[in-house]
Amino acid sequence: ENQSGDREQEYFADGISDEIIMALSRIDWLMVISRGSSFAYKGQAVDIKRIGKKLGVHYVVEGVVRKAGERVRVTAQLADAQPDKQLWTEHFDRHLDDIFELQEEIAAAIVANIDARLRIAEREQAKRKGGNVTLWEGYQKALWHFYKLTEEDAEIAKQQLLELAGLAPTFAGYLAALALLEVRRFLTGDPDGMEDSLRAAYKHAIKAVELDDGNGLAHVALSRVFMFQGKYDQAIEEAQLSITVNPSSSDGHLNLALTLLWGGRADEALPALERSMRLSPKGPWLRVKIFFKGLLMYFLDNYAEAERLVRQAEASHVLAPYALLVLSAILVRQRRLATPSMKSMR
Repeated sequence: ENQSGDREQEYFADGISDEIIMALSRIDWLMVISRGSSFAYKGQAVDIKRIGKKLGVHYVVEGVVRKAGERVRVTAQLADAQPDKQLWTEHFDRHLDDIFELQEEIAAAIVANIDARLRIAEREQAKRKGGNVTLWEGYQKALWHFYKLTEEDAEIAKQQLLELAGLAPTFAGYLAALALLEVRRFLTGDPDGMEDSLRAAYKHAIKAVELDDGNGLAHVALSRVFMFQGKYDQAIEEAQLSITVNPSSSDGHLNLALTLLWGGRADEALPALERSMRLSPKGPWLRVKIFFKGLLMYFLDNYAEAERLVRQAEASHVLAPYALLVLSAILVRQRRLATPSMKSMR
């Protein structure tokens, strides 16, 4: 929406809108209404509930562009059209150095936040729903537990995902999530049945990619499997494919960073991680990203920054053991571990 009638501002607003629509259409789990249908409401005072009903959509994105001199402010918001409830709003203030690059940057940030916020909303709605649920709702219920990162929740998520196999054996999403749950054992240090888990993860991930090559999570899952198999080139290739499928995926960029670090390329991993954090600064992986950035800083010999970040992650009971391990390594490197006195040893 352009509120001033300024031609340059209108051009800029249209450019962002086009970028957002194209980017949203690349998210594998979203159906986006056509440009012509949504643009019919451009510049109008809108009733979100009425528009949602008219267009047959569950969620509506709207925004305002204001230009002042060489600066521009974009305000975007996401609403659930059925109860007319705002889910997310954000302001983006930028200098108009390169208008095309700026359009892409703001659109990518908006789309990433929409993607993350919608996933959370869908999982919360599915969790609250009892009785008979659809395949999609069952999948979202499982993901609610998937993102909790505890062993108990991981087991619940696994059982719920396995139940979906009988309902929709050709649904790539549940297979990708199953693969990621299996390889998570390697990150949590569970030694029991690791070889069996890796074989199962490979089977699920390969099948997910075969069923839906356009599913970003499927490529993330296969990338993670290759990583633990020691096939780093293939792991990085799959990680990059997941981003090609969905360039605004915070999880995709996080996985690329993890894969690069695992392959001994910490300096290349940092930009990918920082992009993941920019794309989704408040998502469910926030503490994981903070811890991971601290770990990267450790490998890049920036011990002060590593300690600051890892101490933030330490507050999470799930991450605390790993945070303490990294903190110990930092203290050893800085020779800050206290040596017991002879008196204390008597």
